[in-house]
Amino acid sequence: MKDNLEVINKIVKNIHCIVGIPMINTRRHPHSQLRAAIAMALAPRFNSIEISKSLQRDRTAVSYYKKNHKANLLYWKNYKQFYDIAEEQAISVFESETDKIDLAIIDQKIEMLLDQRKKIIQK
Repeated sequence: MKDNLEVINKIVKNIHCIVGIPMINTRRHPHSQLRAAIAMALAPRFNSIEISKSLQRDRTAVSYYKKNHKANLLYWKNYKQFYDIAEEQAISVFESETDKIDLAIIDQKIEMLLDQRKKIIQK
Protein backbone atom coordinates (compact mmCIF):
# COMPACT_ATOMS: atom_id res chain seq x y z
CA MET A 1 0.00 0.00 0.00
CA LYS A 2 1.37 3.37 -1.01
CA ASP A 3 1.39 6.34 1.31
CA ASN A 4 -0.25 9.61 0.30
CA LEU A 5 2.99 11.32 -0.68
CA GLU A 6 3.80 8.57 -3.19
CA VAL A 7 0.33 8.86 -4.72
CA ILE A 8 0.60 12.66 -4.91
CA ASN A 9 4.04 12.45 -6.53
CA LYS A 10 2.68 10.02 -9.12
CA ILE A 11 -0.18 12.40 -9.91
CA VAL A 12 2.19 15.39 -10.16
CA LYS A 13 4.57 13.54 -12.50
CA ASN A 14 1.68 12.44 -14.72
CA ILE A 15 0.38 15.99 -15.00
CA HIS A 16 3.79 17.41 -15.88
CA CYS A 17 4.23 14.74 -18.57
CA ILE A 18 0.80 15.45 -20.06
CA VAL A 19 1.22 19.22 -20.27
CA GLY A 20 4.87 19.00 -21.29
CA ILE A 21 6.14 21.38 -18.65
CA PRO A 22 9.17 20.13 -16.69
CA MET A 23 9.11 20.02 -12.90
CA ILE A 24 11.32 23.00 -12.13
CA ASN A 25 11.37 24.85 -8.82
CA THR A 26 10.83 28.37 -10.17
CA ARG A 27 8.32 31.21 -9.85
CA ARG A 28 8.26 31.77 -13.60
CA HIS A 29 5.13 31.39 -15.63
CA PRO A 30 3.72 28.76 -16.50
CA HIS A 31 5.37 26.73 -13.70
CA SER A 32 3.69 28.68 -10.91
CA GLN A 33 0.35 28.49 -12.70
CA LEU A 34 0.58 24.73 -13.14
CA ARG A 35 1.64 24.29 -9.49
CA ALA A 36 -1.45 26.20 -8.34
CA ALA A 37 -3.72 24.13 -10.58
CA ILE A 38 -2.18 20.88 -9.33
CA ALA A 39 -2.56 21.95 -5.70
CA MET A 40 -6.24 22.69 -6.21
CA ALA A 41 -6.87 19.39 -7.96
CA LEU A 42 -5.23 17.58 -5.03
CA ALA A 43 -6.87 19.65 -2.27
CA PRO A 44 -10.12 17.65 -1.95
CA ARG A 45 -8.21 14.39 -1.46
CA PHE A 46 -5.07 15.32 0.48
CA ASN A 47 -4.06 17.78 3.18
CA SER A 48 -2.09 20.98 2.61
CA ILE A 49 1.10 19.68 4.19
CA GLU A 50 1.24 16.64 1.88
CA ILE A 51 0.50 18.80 -1.16
CA SER A 52 3.11 21.40 -0.22
CA LYS A 53 5.80 18.73 0.26
CA SER A 54 5.18 17.26 -3.18
CA LEU A 55 5.22 20.71 -4.80
CA GLN A 56 8.29 21.79 -2.80
CA ARG A 57 6.45 24.76 -1.34
CA ASP A 58 5.42 25.96 2.07
CA ARG A 59 1.93 24.98 3.23
CA THR A 60 0.97 28.66 3.16
CA ALA A 61 1.45 28.59 -0.62
CA VAL A 62 -1.30 25.96 -0.81
CA SER A 63 -3.52 28.22 1.30
CA TYR A 64 -2.80 31.06 -1.11
CA TYR A 65 -3.70 28.85 -4.07
CA LYS A 66 -6.99 27.93 -2.37
CA LYS A 67 -7.81 31.57 -1.67
CA ASN A 68 -7.26 32.58 -5.30
CA HIS A 69 -8.60 29.49 -7.07
CA LYS A 70 -11.96 30.90 -8.17
CA ALA A 71 -10.41 34.09 -9.52
CA ASN A 72 -7.67 32.10 -11.23
CA LEU A 73 -10.27 29.95 -13.00
CA LEU A 74 -11.96 33.06 -14.35
CA TYR A 75 -9.09 35.38 -15.16
CA TRP A 76 -5.74 33.59 -15.36
CA LYS A 77 -5.21 32.52 -18.97
CA ASN A 78 -4.61 28.74 -19.36
CA TYR A 79 -5.17 28.08 -15.64
CA LYS A 80 -8.52 26.38 -16.26
CA GLN A 81 -6.97 24.04 -18.85
CA PHE A 82 -4.20 23.11 -16.42
CA TYR A 83 -6.71 22.64 -13.63
CA ASP A 84 -8.95 20.39 -15.77
CA ILE A 85 -6.00 18.18 -16.70
CA ALA A 86 -4.80 18.06 -13.10
CA GLU A 87 -8.29 17.25 -11.79
CA GLU A 88 -8.70 14.42 -14.30
CA GLN A 89 -5.36 12.91 -13.35
CA ALA A 90 -6.00 13.33 -9.62
CA ILE A 91 -9.31 11.50 -9.90
CA SER A 92 -7.91 8.76 -12.13
CA VAL A 93 -4.80 7.96 -10.11
CA PHE A 94 -6.51 8.38 -6.74
CA GLU A 95 -9.33 6.00 -7.70
CA SER A 96 -6.85 3.51 -9.11
CA GLU A 97 -4.78 3.56 -5.91
CA THR A 98 -7.93 3.35 -3.79
CA ASP A 99 -9.06 0.32 -5.78
CA LYS A 100 -5.68 -1.33 -5.17
CA ILE A 101 -6.02 -0.68 -1.44
CA ASP A 102 -9.56 -2.07 -1.44
CA LEU A 103 -8.36 -5.20 -3.23
CA ALA A 104 -5.57 -5.66 -0.70
CA ILE A 105 -8.06 -5.40 2.15
CA ILE A 106 -10.38 -7.90 0.47
CA ASP A 107 -7.45 -10.28 -0.08
CA GLN A 108 -6.56 -10.03 3.62
CA LYS A 109 -10.15 -10.79 4.61
CA ILE A 110 -10.30 -13.77 2.26
CA GLU A 111 -7.05 -15.11 3.68
CA MET A 112 -8.35 -14.70 7.22
CA LEU A 113 -11.65 -16.44 6.36
CA LEU A 114 -9.81 -19.31 4.67
CA ASP A 115 -7.69 -19.74 7.80
CA GLN A 116 -10.83 -19.79 9.94
CA ARG A 117 -12.43 -22.31 7.58
CA LYS A 118 -9.37 -24.53 7.77
CA LYS A 119 -9.40 -24.44 11.60
CA ILE A 120 -13.10 -25.31 11.70
CA ILE A 121 -12.65 -28.23 9.30
CA GLN A 122 -9.74 -29.59 11.35
CA LYS A 123 -11.89 -29.77 14.51
